[in-house]
Amino acid sequence: MSKRFSLTKSEAEVLLSIFDKKETLVEKGTVVVSKDGNQITFKGNGRLSILDALVINTNDTTAIFKESKLEFYHSEMLAHTKTLSPHGDTLQTIYPFTGPLGVTGLLPTGNKYTLLVARLSNTEKTYLYLKTQEKFDPERPFDQFYSIILE
Repeated sequence: MSKRFSLTKSEAEVLLSIFDKKETLVEKGTVVVSKDGNQITFKGNGRLSILDALVINTNDTTAIFKESKLEFYHSEMLAHTKTLSPHGDTLQTIYPFTGPLGVTGLLPTGNKYTLLVARLSNTEKTYLYLKTQEKFDPERPFDQFYSIILE
């Protein structure tokens, strides 16, 4: 005798949302980039306020996001730069960060954040790519991605 399993209403809504034909969300907003000594900070409005939690330290090539230290991690991101580039452009001068790292410095712990700071080759604008992998939540089962071009 086999038991039948069914999805909860919430799980069914998440599954159906995967197949929605939604356009990529494109928003315009303002981000103020400030430099104070060796630190670069951001202040954004609306959905760009996610950047308020980001500080880049140029002295030791680290970044802080949501109070988690992100380390400069060259080899992991370089293989994926073509897939992360905005359509019709390529990345140059790439600075990838990831973390937080565990005690060994090799494995992520809990939440994981990936940040890519780059210069776009065609337009020479600054490009930020931020991916947040939070602890699993069935209401939000997918990672969050932010692709930001600063003018």
